[in-house]
Amino acid sequence: MLAAVACQTPPPAAPITSPLPTPGAQGRSATKVAFTHNVSGKFQIAVLNLETLEMTPLTEFGEPGDAEPDWSPDGRTIAFISGRNRGLDFEIFLMNADGSQPRPIISPPHTNSGNYSPRFSPDGRRIAFHTNRDGNMEIYVANADGSNLVNISRHPANDAAPSWSPDGRLIAFASDRGGSYGIYVMNADGSDVRLVFDEPNVMDFRPRFRPDGKQILFSHHPLPGSDSVLALINLDGSEMRFLTTPPAQAAQASWIDNDTIVYSGRPDEKSPWQLYTMRADGSARRQLTFNTGANHRNPVPYTP
Repeated sequence: MLAAVACQTPPPAAPITSPLPTPGAQGRSATKVAFTHNVSGKFQIAVLNLETLEMTPLTEFGEPGDAEPDWSPDGRTIAFISGRNRGLDFEIFLMNADGSQPRPIISPPHTNSGNYSPRFSPDGRRIAFHTNRDGNMEIYVANADGSNLVNISRHPANDAAPSWSPDGRLIAFASDRGGSYGIYVMNADGSDVRLVFDEPNVMDFRPRFRPDGKQILFSHHPLPGSDSVLALINLDGSEMRFLTTPPAQAAQASWIDNDTIVYSGRPDEKSPWQLYTMRADGSARRQLTFNTGANHRNPVPYTP
């Protein structure tokens, strides 16, 4: 484990200074956030303490480095992707929550393939991820030790960015089977795939179930090249609403509790990506990190 570093001193004119949201209606709120810390193309996993805003780097490798962390439900283990052994042919690793004992558990079967976006199931027994080992992106599920890999999406289009429902029965994912990436839901065994939302010429990506299981949070990115914003939608595809608006950009959000979101954002396309929180209605935004020399992406909270 690398040494903790003091939180950067916020600039004197920080635009978002609302108090950190308190736990939501369910009474359980995250205490720390794992994320991808990117400095000049060097990717590493770090953890931010939500009470002190102290950042602790957990890994330190050269390009392409480590990215896309996810906590095991008990908070003892972090899954992530790493190119430390095979370059851009990313492997899925596990390490202890303090950064010790990193070990690969899922490797690509051949060159020019990789594994991405590992997500622990709510019971901690399985990991969902996407991989291009079959020539296109597919959703796979494996045991938490990397054994028993099963392709559950089995579709010629690209399927990516899986997310488990709180009860473990469903998986939300992004797919371009409709022409551009939209949000879909399927049973955890890959059956009964149904469309939640798909807008032409828009990339809807990285869906995340709300902790109560009633809605899905996702990134909405009009193509080509427009600003990425966050949106929330019911499971049946009704009542979609935007939580952020251009020119500010927001992406890669996760739930701190049922009423609070942590996300990667920036005020404009020239600024570095930092970590923010906000309420599920888009209010009470607060900036958490202020490192002008780094990009902070893929935030994932740990909720005890």
